[in-house]
Amino acid sequence: MKLELKHLAPYLPYQLKMVDETMIHDELWYCNKYDVVLYTSEYEVGYGHYDYEALEHKPILRPLSDLTKEIEHNEEKFVPTDKLAIHLFDDTTASCIISGNINGIPYWVMEKLFEWHFDVFRLIDEGLAININKLNI
Repeated sequence: MKLELKHLAPYLPYQLKMVDETMIHDELWYCNKYDVVLYTSEYEVGYGHYDYEALEHKPILRPLSDLTKEIEHNEEKFVPTDKLAIHLFDDTTASCIISGNINGIPYWVMEKLFEWHFDVFRLIDEGLAININKLNI
């Protein structure tokens, strides 16, 4: 398996961070099947254009098991399943998502998972993404 456009595109509206071997955190701003644009605020580098096929950056994502743990997103701390429960989210649905079964999950839930940078496509297991819990931030 390789990192594909379909894996990155859903995260575009949500300031997804990506890293390369230098561990500089870049924000994904644009991607298509030919080009990727990342923005780096460190060292005032600005924008970087990369050939999609040669991209060495990996997204920083949360494993689905973090759904039941307290996370911090946009300077807010919360437990994702608690926040989703407000909207009639049940334990069975949560268990399905955590086990990786996302078939039949309502679209608004998927949007929240992308917004909170959850690894919906199991990219961490494939070595195509970095587990946010393993970074020294």
